[in-house]
Order: sequence, then C-alpha cells, then structure tokens
Amino acid sequence: SMSFAWAEQRHACRGRITDGEGLPLECATALLAGILTDTNNFANSVYPSTYTAVSALQARGVDRDALYDEIFRSYSACRMRLMGHLLKDNMRVVPPGVAYFTLSAACKQEYSFVKGDSEGFVNLPLSIKDIRMSAFFTEEADFVKVSLRSKGNLDVNEFAHKYCNGGGHKNASGGKLYMKIDQVPEYFEGKVMGIELPKSVTMKVVDTPPAFKGDTVTGGGKPATLETGLVVTVPVFVEPGEMVVVDTRTGQYLERAKK
Repeated sequence: SMSFAWAEQRHACRGRITDGEGLPLECATALLAGILTDTNNFANSVYPSTYTAVSALQARGVDRDALYDEIFRSYSACRMRLMGHLLKDNMRVVPPGVAYFTLSAACKQEYSFVKGDSEGFVNLPLSIKDIRMSAFFTEEADFVKVSLRSKGNLDVNEFAHKYCNGGGHKNASGGKLYMKIDQVPEYFEGKVMGIELPKSVTMKVVDTPPAFKGDTVTGGGKPATLETGLVVTVPVFVEPGEMVVVDTRTGQYLERAKK
C-alpha cells in the first residue's frame, strides 16, 4: 500500500483541493466532511470557491444534512459536561483580547474523554465581543497540543509558527508545545502580549457591588466583573449594565463608554 499527503495553503481547507467531479461517493463524502470541519461549518476560511466545491460534492450525491448530524450532533453527555466545566471554571481572558482553555490529562480522565470530544471548543470564545484570538491547549503523553483560531486580520498562522512549533491558515492554525500543561498559561500569556490589538475595548459590566453613601466623597474604586469574565477596578459610581472602556494593554478601566 502507499499513502501520500497533499497540501495547498491557498485553499481554505483540505477538502477544497478538488471539486468532486468523477469521485466515488465515499471519497466525495470524506471531502465534504473535511470542508465542514476545517471551516468550522463555514465560520472561517471560506471563499466563493468553497461554496462552488460544496455544490459540486452535493451534486455528486453527498447527503450534507446526514453528514452534519454525524459530525456535529453525535456527542456524548460527558462531552457536554466537559464543555460546561471548561467555560465556567477554566476559560481565561487576558487583556489583549485573547481567551484560552487548558485541558489536562486529569480533567480528561474525570470526564471520560475520548478523541474528538473537544472538537470545536477552541471556537467558543470567538463568540465573545472583542475577543479576537482563541487558544485551546490539550495535554498529551509527550507534548501539549495547540489549537488556535482568530478573527479578521489577526494571523494565528504566524503566531503558531513563531511560538508553537506549528502553522496552518491565517485564522486557524495548530502546533505543539513541549512543556508541562501547568506551564502553558505563563508561556502563552507572555507571548500574546506582543500581539497588535486595539488599544481599548468597550465591555458591559455584568456585576459590581452597589455604592454606599459617602463612597463618592472618599473616592476609591470597587471590583466589577465584565461580560468576558475579566474583573477590573472601576469608580464607585459605575453600575451593572453600564458599558466601560478597558485598556487592552493593562486590563485597567479607562472611562465610561460614551453614549
């Protein structure tokens, strides 16, 4: 038997390299599966030619709806519980507009993790306003697997090549780190501080203690939890529901957002 690899960076994903014409149905189905997964169900790295390829594959007879159900709607209850745990207790948001998770071997064991259970987790933080880059780190036997995603012009391919022994596409890349999982946060946060992002972002205050009489006279501040989970110190007059401007370089409150 013989195997080979074929890659062209100009294409959005592996499945886009061919248009499906004349392919056996089994191969055409595998190619459409590659497009669905590599583009996160058409959420990134999608061009007009991508849709042209999908149309040709469906014309070949691929059942897109059945394939979607098999890929995205066949997870276990343990997988859903793991996702909830990571979002609630493990996701970290750092000032440059970056969010990330770490998945340890112990956590995988606790949630009966099987290969594929974390598929798509790296994309979840990108639904948060002002988050432009997301990373997911998974502890493996001899290394830490890295998955990177981004919005707009932030190039995670360059970041992966430079800091994570990897590469990929502009908005979707991967790599490996040869360190312990508990060393990843310090390493990663140190590297993302150099990313060029907006100098400030506007976020909603979701929770902050009420001001008491005399507080405005004495000045000072109080903690406020923002919509991303970031906790900053704000003036005592700031209330839940207000929009505030935060410095992405320091993570500090700057001012109330102008209406």
